[in-house]
Amino acid sequence: GDGLVFLYPSGEVSLAFRQQLTEFVEAGGHVLIVDSPTNTKSTANTLLHPFDLQIERSTQLAGRLETPEGWPAGVVVETASEVRGGDPIIRVAGHAVAATTHFGAGTITVIGFGSRFTDVKMGVIGDVIPDVSLRNVYELEFQLLRSILSDAL
Repeated sequence: GDGLVFLYPSGEVSLAFRQQLTEFVEAGGHVLIVDSPTNTKSTANTLLHPFDLQIERSTQLAGRLETPEGWPAGVVVETASEVRGGDPIIRVAGHAVAATTHFGAGTITVIGFGSRFTDVKMGVIGDVIPDVSLRNVYELEFQLLRSILSDAL
């Protein structure tokens, strides 16, 4: 009840919906928006506008994610968008690719490297045992969610 997740948002965002989202966060809700440069129909910035956050779609980055101390390290992304505004959480080459901001009693967090969490073959074959690097990706996802919902960001 306290969290909403938008994965690759591409639908129309009405003014009424944006107002409801703003009220949800202001009242203590937590929102996570996961997007990627590959989402060519993204409406993430329309959702982010009231919170002074923005995905810079013209800036595409790649490389090793720079994560907070104690978080999974060594995760590499092939493509990420820079995130402007808020408090940076994760960077690539010094550029924020994930950030959060407090708004009222809640938070809104945006990730610009959602394609790293996408597995187009998921469910096709079940005999793959995750190696250390894939487990780090999973652990990074879980760390993000735990931190958002516990308001630890």
